[in-house]
Amino acid sequence: MKKFLTILLITAFALLGWNLLHQTEKPNNQPNSSNSLKDNLEAVKTEKAGEPEEKNGVGNSQETKISDSQNNGKSDDDSKNTSLPEFHLNKAPFLSQSPFAKWDPLHQEACEEAALIMAHLYLQETKSISKEDADKMIKQMVKFEEEELGFDVDIKAKQIIALAEEFYDYKKDRFNLMEKPSVKEIKKELANGNLFIVPAAGRVLENPNFQTPGPLYHALTLTGYDEKSGEFITNDPGTRRGENFRYSYDNLMESIRDLPDSRDKKEILMGEKRVILVKKEL
Repeated sequence: MKKFLTILLITAFALLGWNLLHQTEKPNNQPNSSNSLKDNLEAVKTEKAGEPEEKNGVGNSQETKISDSQNNGKSDDDSKNTSLPEFHLNKAPFLSQSPFAKWDPLHQEACEEAALIMAHLYLQETKSISKEDADKMIKQMVKFEEEELGFDVDIKAKQIIALAEEFYDYKKDRFNLMEKPSVKEIKKELANGNLFIVPAAGRVLENPNFQTPGPLYHALTLTGYDEKSGEFITNDPGTRRGENFRYSYDNLMESIRDLPDSRDKKEILMGEKRVILVKKEL
């Protein structure tokens, strides 16, 4: 009898414990408190942050959309640097690549030269330039690079640097390649008084003043930034309205592309992400 009662008590306690356990336990997908709900939301955010971005493209080419922490202003936690001013602009004189709106073959392809001339005038502390002088300088530079350097119509970032050193006799390290720049790095250099010449996929740039569909390969001068609006400030020679034209951090960073090794502008999205840093002081 005692043995029977002992077994009965053990069974009763076991059943009671099982019932208590299943009354308090809930499925994993139904959190039982606000704290666990918050933890789940944070876990979802972390998981999504690690997912690969969609692919996008222009025409038949596809390229990964640039929105990682290294190249995207909006999603780059380091893009906001409290040691930098919220606004900075290096005032460089503006000129269009076609000063008299004569879009012949020479002027249609003169964005690299115009961007370089603006950077040069900034280094020389020139405040402005007339249309006549701008057009003359563009034509002289195009003739020099064709006859003296043997360059093609479209030139890569390294060739723009060589042109600056040969045509203007600049010393080494005044114009420097910067590979895969971040928003933070660009803003820091701008705040230090330096400029950038930016080779870009022109049809990625969101500029309503471009004649549709816009240039495949383009170049512009980057002069400043505005942290409040999240925009870079540029002198874009591709339009007469290009002085202090603004592009969002996202859009400009996405558009940065050097001319690919194939030199085929239709493959511009295959070009490397590099810019030219123009140093005010050595």
